[in-house]
Amino acid sequence: MVEVPGALGTKVSLFLRLGQVVFSSASLLFMSVGVQFYSYTSFCFLVTIMGLVIPWSTTLTMLDMYSLFIRCPVRVPGIMVIVVVGDWVLSILSLAAACASASVVDLLAHFDRSYCPLRLCGRYQISASMAFVSWFLTAISCLFNLWWSMACASQYAPGWRVTDEAYIYVTVILMTSTRSCHRNLDDPHIPNGVNMSQVSNTSYMCDTH
Repeated sequence: MVEVPGALGTKVSLFLRLGQVVFSSASLLFMSVGVQFYSYTSFCFLVTIMGLVIPWSTTLTMLDMYSLFIRCPVRVPGIMVIVVVGDWVLSILSLAAACASASVVDLLAHFDRSYCPLRLCGRYQISASMAFVSWFLTAISCLFNLWWSMACASQYAPGWRVTDEAYIYVTVILMTSTRSCHRNLDDPHIPNGVNMSQVSNTSYMCDTH
């Protein structure tokens, strides 16, 4: 059996899953408790995605604990496919939600403070930062489990071998799968009554490349 640190059923995987639960929960709490996040679509998107990451990571945390307790990793090929695909999808959605929320916070910070008081902007920024950390940990878990799956396939499939270039190619695809998001002066969603002279020809973007 191929052993990959960070794959499902290892201590590294358990720590990664615990980190995902902690940071996604922090992001959700900072965004949703005591603030009117529903006024902005990006914040609603972030709350929705963090609400999906929490039960997903919690379930895999319990699976890691069970595997460590019985000292036998539960690595059925069907389960591993579900874990890799789930981590991959949630990591992309988490990155998109974090980028969108960070862009909105940056945009609001350049407007009048009545749109985003200092206390609220601080909470929005912390929430987006926690979402970025959660995305990073989820992407790492996805890469470790994908690495294990590809290593097992190369070991047991006759005549099939995974090269180092394949690992690099998959890693690049996972890390650059989200497009750049841009917000410019012609955005129709800019609130009415904003002093446009404060924007001063600035484009707001979050670039993941």
